[in-house]
Amino acid sequence: MLRCYARVLVRRLPALVMFAVGVGLATWPMLSSGLELMECDPGDTRLLNYVLEHGYRWLLGRAELFSPPFFWPERGVGPFTELMVGTLPLYAPWRLLGFEPDTSFQLWMFAVLSLNFVAAHALFARALKLEPVPAAAGAFIIAFGSSRMAQLNHQHLLPVFFAVLAVHALVRIFEGGPRAWVPVFFFGAVAQLWASVTLGWLFGFWLLVLLGWSLALRVPRAAVLHVVRERRAPLLMSGAVAAVLLVPLAVGYGGAGPRDFEGVRAMVPQLQSWLYQGPYSVLYAPLAELSVFTQLPSEGEHRIGVGLFTTLVMVVMLRKEPWLRALGLTALTVVALSTLYRGRVSPWVGVMHVLPGADGIRAVGRVGLFMLFPAAVSVALLAKRARPAGLVVVALCLLEQLQRVPDVYSKGKVRSDVAAVTAAVPSTCRAFFYAPRGGDGWHEKTQLDAMWAALWSGVPTVNGYSGHFPPGWEPLFPHALNGPEDEVRVREALAKWAQSRGVAEKDVCWVEVGSR
Repeated sequence: MLRCYARVLVRRLPALVMFAVGVGLATWPMLSSGLELMECDPGDTRLLNYVLEHGYRWLLGRAELFSPPFFWPERGVGPFTELMVGTLPLYAPWRLLGFEPDTSFQLWMFAVLSLNFVAAHALFARALKLEPVPAAAGAFIIAFGSSRMAQLNHQHLLPVFFAVLAVHALVRIFEGGPRAWVPVFFFGAVAQLWASVTLGWLFGFWLLVLLGWSLALRVPRAAVLHVVRERRAPLLMSGAVAAVLLVPLAVGYGGAGPRDFEGVRAMVPQLQSWLYQGPYSVLYAPLAELSVFTQLPSEGEHRIGVGLFTTLVMVVMLRKEPWLRALGLTALTVVALSTLYRGRVSPWVGVMHVLPGADGIRAVGRVGLFMLFPAAVSVALLAKRARPAGLVVVALCLLEQLQRVPDVYSKGKVRSDVAAVTAAVPSTCRAFFYAPRGGDGWHEKTQLDAMWAALWSGVPTVNGYSGHFPPGWEPLFPHALNGPEDEVRVREALAKWAQSRGVAEKDVCWVEVGSR
């Protein structure tokens, strides 16, 4: 019996070690502070925490999903950012147990990171039937790869376990598994869209390119046609159900409005972006000082490299057999279509015009997050050979995924700031506008303090912060009240906003926190 347990432990040890290293590095500041410190910056982190809190209140019947109480009186502003409805089951239970929203968000992060690894390990160990070390290595890269951890401050880009489940189902379908894997595939794809519209759409884009190459290559084409013939009924039925489940999402996000290419140009990858891992990479941080990288606009959105050794391993391994060649050609095609050449021209302009939803993707570089899938497959297959030289390269591939957590902030300080704003909101107001005094500008903290105060007070706010702004709202964002002339200018902008939305200026209470 003891020998049996020992064998099980030995087989699971690589996965346990990889999981502990990945989660430990990604959450160490939170863990070491006893959850007092929050990762990462207080901008998008607080926004995404707000989104989940609004979703929790929607589940309780106390809010409208697509109309959170900011940018008042504008409606349907939820899709201006992510809604992350698909991950509410990982947040709501903590709130029901009495945890504060920020602590619940931290526990949500732990749960998402854990599920990413568990799903990825199941893909490699069960669907691809790899041994413990290769399976653990592949799971680590998908769950804790450099490009994903470099976006740790954009937590809506973390939950990828639904996409992994969909890939798992695809593998089972093509190896002749039970028909039940067909609806599992569609469930994973639909759930990924509900969990993160950005990741869900980009995942679909990768699948579409992969399908194109699979039909172009003889062996994969025969397999695809065989699956279509043999599983036509479940494919049609599952596809129809999936389409119905996506209707609310499509209707809700349809009001967010398209973007033109000039509005996303700064976040379209350049050739060097595919090798760039940012200033917090454990191995490659010094390279961030090279001029070829410092010239990148919106630098944080270009940290999509998977590592020099990992890239070389992909080039070598994705040529071994037809399905791997299809995956490799898919990766090359995605790079070719989504890259900005010489800072001027990109095929992505055509993608935006042809594919529905492409013009809603603001940070195009996030398409590189799914490069972790072919990278993980390549490294896992190299580890499968179990030769000393190959294992050294695998270790280097894993090391170059490591990223340091860039920023933290105190939950207690943020709570007290929001409490001060909440206390200043008159309960008789129909809506309020928060205008702090002093400081060097109204950055996202001002808007987020107001948004959270709106949740706690029950009074909607004109303030707001998201990836998209309603027409005419921008003049209310950048000003500070450092003198009488500033207040006059902002009050005029607020009056113009109210007039443009058909509401009386007196309906909006002017809320201040600070000294005159």
